[in-house]
Amino acid sequence: MKKEKNFAFTLAEVLITLGIIGVVAAMTMPSLIQSYKEKATVTAVKQSYSIFAQALKMVTIDNPDLSALTDSSLSAKQNSQIMFNEISKHIKKIKSCDVDSRCMASTYVNINNQILPRKNWENENNLVTGVLANGTGFWILNLPNNTAGQIGIDINGDKRPNKLGVDCFWFTFGMDGNLYTGRNPYNEKTPAGEYNNCELGGSGQYI
Repeated sequence: MKKEKNFAFTLAEVLITLGIIGVVAAMTMPSLIQSYKEKATVTAVKQSYSIFAQALKMVTIDNPDLSALTDSSLSAKQNSQIMFNEISKHIKKIKSCDVDSRCMASTYVNINNQILPRKNWENENNLVTGVLANGTGFWILNLPNNTAGQIGIDINGDKRPNKLGVDCFWFTFGMDGNLYTGRNPYNEKTPAGEYNNCELGGSGQYI
């Protein structure tokens, strides 16, 4: 009776195989992680857009012209507070912030890592800030005699990198309650919103 031979990998073959697997993993993991981060960011921004778009539509049920919610006799911050209060009726937030509460980072940078003109977003005298239930920090700006207001979001609150186009994004709403991505809803080239200077070498100030 013939004995059956048992075949097995040698230690060298196992080590070579593991080495190949390690090299392949090292080459593919960074791109997989980056892809995951990008998808997570897109999902977070879309979620915030949906939250504020729906809230604005609810506000316009009682206030078809949002400019009626501004008062030129009040300060910039007081006018923004009025819109903040109206929107807050229709969103889930965990807190509203004053100058002593940390909702947004103090400084933000553009795509070229240049610090934006505002030196302290948390204490800005014309913004009102808060935090959504999902942890997204946000600010609202709405001034008298303007054709549009602005909403800024930071999808991970005041945590880094605090960079426009990475974790901080900008929306604009018209006085009809429509919400747009970007800073200028009336840009003829991009009616859905203005993505100006986002390319490498541009200012990257508005997303």
